[in-house]
Amino acid sequence: HEDLHLRDGAQRALGFAEESTALTPPARIAILTANSRKPSLAHTILAQSAEFDVAEMTLSEAHSLAARDPRPDVYITPATLNRSDDGLQFLSDLRCQRDTRDAGVLLFVPEDKVNTYTMALDFGANDVLYEDYSSQELHLRIARLVARKRQADRLRARVKDGLRAAITDPLTGLHNRRYAIPHLKRLLDEAASMKQSMALMLIDLDRFKAVNDTYGHAAGDAVLVEVAKRMQNNLRTVDLVARIGGEEFLVAMPGADLEQGKEAAHRLRRVICDTPILLPNALPDITVSVSIGLALGSKFSSPSLTVEAIMGLADSALYSAKSEGRNQVTISQSAA
Repeated sequence: HEDLHLRDGAQRALGFAEESTALTPPARIAILTANSRKPSLAHTILAQSAEFDVAEMTLSEAHSLAARDPRPDVYITPATLNRSDDGLQFLSDLRCQRDTRDAGVLLFVPEDKVNTYTMALDFGANDVLYEDYSSQELHLRIARLVARKRQADRLRARVKDGLRAAITDPLTGLHNRRYAIPHLKRLLDEAASMKQSMALMLIDLDRFKAVNDTYGHAAGDAVLVEVAKRMQNNLRTVDLVARIGGEEFLVAMPGADLEQGKEAAHRLRRVICDTPILLPNALPDITVSVSIGLALGSKFSSPSLTVEAIMGLADSALYSAKSEGRNQVTISQSAA
């Protein structure tokens, strides 16, 4: 709760727009009952409020609902349904599953079952009510659970967005260097354990500074975005594509041998230089080219080829491609 408010305060201090306050849909409330054909008191109370979308169901129906979207925001269950511990068992099931562990849960407990009350909290219930409750108290407690659930959802979404931003290049949408290097190490380790090869390319846009100097940085950004898109569209989904520098990209192809790596490198070079790139602001279309250095992690039996070593090989091949005239693919001598 404090972390969420700190983030909100930081955003306002930096002048960022506040989050949209669009109409919030009614919270989804699932009430468990031994007999769903007979409306419970809780259903009668909560269904009177437009804040809640209330559904009553049996234990088996609740288990089925938990596997589908949209899932309930809050579950209400008596501690006793068909057996004395059904409610507690269902609570435990909810907390053990990834898709339902963040839902709010309120348990009804008989007033003479103090041990069940404490067990419910230990099992992960967000709130517990004795069965002799008032309609106002139930409404307020459910409203509080819904508010807390939605606030937690917002915080999780922000954490996820922050993690995504930390490993993603904001311009091209590709992974950045922070993500690419550790992931490349994992790919090399997997190749070593499976005795497979892996092709690695370092790709650099030729004379990119001239694009910025001649047409402006907006044009340079458009070129980077289009080049990134063409690379993604002409590689496999399992391949790693990352922007690791200003105009430098990295491509890793797990399982690819030398011939497959050469074929992919020449294909990328062609699709980038053969079709002009449309620039913004009514500027003329331009054609750009890339130089590509290709290295190969061969079928080795131990992870002796480090990330630094294979990147060094690809970088040396890229330097040769630049020095030999650009717009070409050069293969590392170790791979050849």
